[in-house]
Amino acid sequence: LNGRNVLSNPLIEEDGTYKMDLIDLEKKFINSDARILILCNPHNPVGRVWTEQELSDLADLCEKYGCLIISDEIHADFIHGDHKHISLPTINEQIEDRVILCTAPSKTFNLAGLQVSNIYIHNPKLRKRFEYELLRSGSGNLNIMAMNAGQAALEHGDQYVKELNEYIEGNFDYINTFLKENIPEIKANIPEGTYLVWLDCRDLGLNDDELKKFFLEEAKLWLDEGILFGEQGSGYMRLNAASPRSIIEKAMKQLKQAVDRKKEND
Repeated sequence: LNGRNVLSNPLIEEDGTYKMDLIDLEKKFINSDARILILCNPHNPVGRVWTEQELSDLADLCEKYGCLIISDEIHADFIHGDHKHISLPTINEQIEDRVILCTAPSKTFNLAGLQVSNIYIHNPKLRKRFEYELLRSGSGNLNIMAMNAGQAALEHGDQYVKELNEYIEGNFDYINTFLKENIPEIKANIPEGTYLVWLDCRDLGLNDDELKKFFLEEAKLWLDEGILFGEQGSGYMRLNAASPRSIIEKAMKQLKQAVDRKKEND
């Protein structure tokens, strides 16, 4: 809709772990005039928190081919285990001038309805271009409620974020254990970051239309089907674990009952 041509650079999956395909990305740079890369860190939907080495290799490639980077780091507050979120502009001074960094309090503090976000642009020329486009679109002014809510969340929300992550990680453990013990046909890819669980449903033997219908009509669960994120998501579903435990327990029970009925009918 913006008059752009989209080139996909699919991740490589190995035993449930995903990594960037920088060889394919460099080929895309060489064989096209692509000059903007969109990075998701932590990654939605697979939940990777990119390491410093991965980000450094990506930054070197973008510097080599003169590519700007839009770095979507909206899930940066949801980091689990020993993983550490590294913001792309901090990798080195050269890449800092090529990055448009996007964050927001909306995911962390459930403020999406207020439509408040943060865009950081270190490069003054690039920032002016961005500000000009905001003026052209008429979308550059926040309402006062959004400004105050965003400020309050970021200044006073540390304890909330800590407790929120602990609760979500408890949900991860529950989902992972429940599936292993009750629905081994569905495997949970527990994320390093985000609050989203990438469910591998390929062993159910359903195509994508059947899988969507199975979750919606049989399990009564409305998840995002993996195919929405590209053809590599075929056979997957994305589950939002940022819910009360009682809701997660109810969802897992409904899913088990649906799978059990499927087994009886197969």
